Amino acid sequence: MVCSGRKWRQKKPLRLNNNYHFLYPFCHFMPIGCGDVTFHPRNSSIHRRNKGNFKNYLRFPIIYPYLCVVEKEAQYIQRIFEVAYKLFNKRGFKAVSMDDLAKDAGMSKKTIYKYYDSKAHLIKALVEVHIDEKTRQIAKIVESAANPIQEMVEIGHLVYKHHKEMSSDILTELKKYYYDIWLYVDNMQQKEMLEGISRNIKDGIKLGLYRSDIAPDFITQVYVSSVVAACDREGFSGRVHMQYLMLFEYHMYGIMTDEGRSLFEHYKTKLNQ
Repeated sequence: MVCSGRKWRQKKPLRLNNNYHFLYPFCHFMPIGCGDVTFHPRNSSIHRRNKGNFKNYLRFPIIYPYLCVVEKEAQYIQRIFEVAYKLFNKRGFKAVSMDDLAKDAGMSKKTIYKYYDSKAHLIKALVEVHIDEKTRQIAKIVESAANPIQEMVEIGHLVYKHHKEMSSDILTELKKYYYDIWLYVDNMQQKEMLEGISRNIKDGIKLGLYRSDIAPDFITQVYVSSVVAACDREGFSGRVHMQYLMLFEYHMYGIMTDEGRSLFEHYKTKLNQ
């Protein structure tokens, strides 16, 4: 094959599994005698021949160093996250220093600062990962639930378990010492709760599982506000997970029809497991 008067090395296509899709932009051809020149496959006949399948362009062996570097850095980040989550949940945000993180992670503080330039940066990244994971879990529940009652019970169990495992003072510390991050978390969670609960109530009314004489948006606002208040350690004392469970059942029994209650009794045994 010829491109701009220069021959290109022909290499056996390198096949990558789905874990490395994000590396495609790093993959390119290397022309003989041209130095490090990037070649865009869409401008060539080989693109037309392969019908735009980008995997067929991964012919240059320099991708292996990229894979090694990215995999190693991913391991560092995963280790930092694991240690940070454990220490923050056990001792709180204020008591844990970057020196403590480096010591427990078995790496230098310089390595941690390579990825996170401050403790606040690390906390925000950790919070974002946590929110993304919970969002993914909730989306999976919504997709697989047989009805709105099962959906609420499954999500209620997930939230209950989360509050039970989480340190009781961690949200208070987040609000006190990292208010901007707390505000981000609070806004994200309230937005998702308002959208999800409102949709669930409307679906339940259509199926005859929830009362038809209630205003979905108003009930949603009341419930979400109550949950947020119950999770605020400055306003209430006691165990957050138990307060959440009481509010959840109070909400469900207030909106269900007889048919909905029958289903709820069937599913609710999972709630406090």
